[in-house]
Amino acid sequence: MKIRCVFDGTLLRTLKHQDVVLNLVISADSQRIVIASAEEVYVTSVRDGSLIHTIAGYQGSVDALAFAPDGATLAALGDSLKIWSVADGTLLQTRVESGNDVHSSTFAVDLSAPAPVANWAL
Repeated sequence: MKIRCVFDGTLLRTLKHQDVVLNLVISADSQRIVIASAEEVYVTSVRDGSLIHTIAGYQGSVDALAFAPDGATLAALGDSLKIWSVADGTLLQTRVESGNDVHSSTFAVDLSAPAPVANWAL
């Protein structure tokens, strides 16, 4: 995976990643990139490409990833919404929305909840 400057296309970093990338998100401070594959979710350092840790416990495809504005938590959305601590990969919450296809998620600026099409209060 290649990371390039959005202004001039200069290659900044090449990350070694073996799995097919389904989704990814870069933290607001540009220090971490979270990559979702078919099997796992990886937290990686943008600086040197090293694996910080994997986030286990997600089954199925990950349709969307979102960092909280403070970068401390991560939302992953597929057939359920899961919230993890970015620091250590601890699963904090799982929400299941049955019968609806939700394919996008973001956090409210006040950190009150990740806000996919259906709004869940955490």
